[in-house]
Amino acid sequence: MARLLVIGIIVMPQLAAVIPKTQLWLRLGEAVERLRIDPHGRYLAYQVTAQNKLKVLNLQNKFIFEVSTNYVGNALFWAPGGHRLFYRELQLSEGKNPKISSNIKAFDVAQGKSHLIESLPSSSGLLTFDPRDLTFQIMYAKGIKVKKIYYPSNRLAKWQIGRRTQGGKWLATQRGMLLVESDGRSYTKLADDNTGLDSFAIAPRGDAVLWGTQGGRIYLQREGEKVSFIARGRDPSWHPQGQHFVYAKAVFVGHQLVDYDLRLRDYRGQERALTRTRSARERWPVWREGGQQILFTREKTMDIFALHLRPRVAARAAGREQKRRAR
Repeated sequence: MARLLVIGIIVMPQLAAVIPKTQLWLRLGEAVERLRIDPHGRYLAYQVTAQNKLKVLNLQNKFIFEVSTNYVGNALFWAPGGHRLFYRELQLSEGKNPKISSNIKAFDVAQGKSHLIESLPSSSGLLTFDPRDLTFQIMYAKGIKVKKIYYPSNRLAKWQIGRRTQGGKWLATQRGMLLVESDGRSYTKLADDNTGLDSFAIAPRGDAVLWGTQGGRIYLQREGEKVSFIARGRDPSWHPQGQHFVYAKAVFVGHQLVDYDLRLRDYRGQERALTRTRSARERWPVWREGGQQILFTREKTMDIFALHLRPRVAARAAGREQKRRAR
């Protein structure tokens, strides 16, 4: 484990009406990408650019855990409790005829080590967690594997009990996003540009999914509705209350991609710019502090940046969520 110094102090600024102020938050010793923060904002998982390394940073004491040296990509998620990181790593065997296997593991932060859940004798899709019933599923050569996360009390919240029997589950694969029927025997590939899946995010209540394609387009499907095209961009990430999401919007000059800027968008399609830079390429945003802070990085850099939203943005999202739950 290594010790990391914080080089920036975040304060709550009075943000401008259009572009919030961005501050340098951390500087790591290597270029990072694919940020994932636990639901309580204590641990930050990231991957090292151009290397098969998955690491976890303890944001309280700045210790860094080396979790995996095999390819993980977007096949990972934090458990709701925030102390375990579930991931799928692809491992190539040694010998004259090497074979690929998929190891599903859980990294326990308290113990500082990973535990093998199951090894699949083939390549596989992406771990897809459903917050409605605390299960995750993954597609591999022989079908779809489903696992449930158990806790000591093993009690679901009221909203989970009311929704867990509703039909259909989303399943992320390299080829795209699937909707699996409730019987688990059939599925439908959701419409997109057919360039393959690059990233995805399921809403906190499990009632919607966002995904980005290798072709740089973002799509949305809400439960029971048709797929809609959102924008050219990457890395969608839901606000903890589920009413807003942030993403890296592609910026073009003519037909040439020149940058990515962060944008905040809601269900109604209303959107505001969070960053506006020239060739900085802001990517992989994640939410912290109950949805008032966003952490992100820039392509091929060692830096993690932070920006704060106005408190009323988070308050509006929370208010809409409370009204929706009351229905």
